[in-house]
Amino acid sequence: MGPEQKEMKTVNAEVLISQDEVPEPDKRERTFATVLEDSWIITVLLVLMGVFYEWHTIVTKRFELDVNGFIFIVLMLGLILHWRPIRYVRSFESGAKTVGPILLQFPLYGGIMGIMTGTGLAAIIAQSFVSFSSAQTLPFWSFIASNLISLFIPSGGGHWAVQGPFMIPAAVKLHVDPAITAMGTAMGEQTANMIQPFWALPILAIARLGIKDIMGYCVIALIIGLVLYGGSLLIFA
Repeated sequence: MGPEQKEMKTVNAEVLISQDEVPEPDKRERTFATVLEDSWIITVLLVLMGVFYEWHTIVTKRFELDVNGFIFIVLMLGLILHWRPIRYVRSFESGAKTVGPILLQFPLYGGIMGIMTGTGLAAIIAQSFVSFSSAQTLPFWSFIASNLISLFIPSGGGHWAVQGPFMIPAAVKLHVDPAITAMGTAMGEQTANMIQPFWALPILAIARLGIKDIMGYCVIALIIGLVLYGGSLLIFA
């Protein structure tokens, strides 16, 4: 399961903590710009404007936490918790070094998902498994199809948007419980995640590890999941 001894990496918690610490810069020349950067008054003014904006939005419209709203709230919290603007800037710079690989891979995965959905390839895979499924085997083949599709669409929501429209009507037609069919799809997405460890990217970036460093363990988890989930769906579904 593990990599060869010479390729093994040990994670030192103290080193990780020290890497996350944002060092204080050398003493800078005191100018108008540096005074503003170190001024907590700027932070307070910005946060007050943000609070007023949120209050006005809630009063005139309603409170709705979408993606943009969540980012805005987190931005305001980051400002007030760092207290001085320049500290927030340095924390951003330090954090980008850690999550750089994630920022690069997210658009690539999004592109792959766009190809799979835009060309209809994911739909073809789902339909092909439905075509030879029976009332007894539909949940199992939904599970297998889900494993294949998840290799290209590692997003649970995006994955279901592609496979769900084919599996649920097939379940209704074959008089199979739609909930079991949906669970077969969900199980397949989870097992495929073992060799498509999109979920592991943040922790790998933080620990300074690569996917190959954990792939041996993930493959074993995949095999166990295929046997347990697939067997359960064949026997009990």
